Amino acid sequence: MTQMILSITIPVLTALFVLIGYRYQKDLELKKEVKKNKLTIYSNFFRSYWSLCYSNDDNIKADNIHWKTMIILYAPDFVLDKFEALQQTIHGKENHDFKQRKPRVDELLIAMRLDVLGKTRCESNDIIHSSPVLLDDESKS
Repeated sequence: MTQMILSITIPVLTALFVLIGYRYQKDLELKKEVKKNKLTIYSNFFRSYWSLCYSNDDNIKADNIHWKTMIILYAPDFVLDKFEALQQTIHGKENHDFKQRKPRVDELLIAMRLDVLGKTRCESNDIIHSSPVLLDDESKS
């Protein structure tokens, strides 16, 4: 009797562990792919954003709208909050003042970094001297 129970239990448990391992591996692969896609979306958004700052080309505008849409579709809520704060600053009264945009851009970058990496100790204060907005402040002020 014990022999029969073991002959059924062992293959069932083995199959169960194989399925759990397979599912775990697929989840890890999916998470890796999602991170890769988010990194592409975030970097392409900023590429189109900076291009749009220097040009009013309709193709660049369309590209920027596309990447904004991708962020809205795929970014978590905490990134969307920072993204919306940047958009409000851009479309506000002082939309051409890059010094007003700087903290919003920095906060969005940190939120995107947190989303892609999962954790970060980096804060807006840590990138004061390497902010993309700061790098070009002299020509915009």
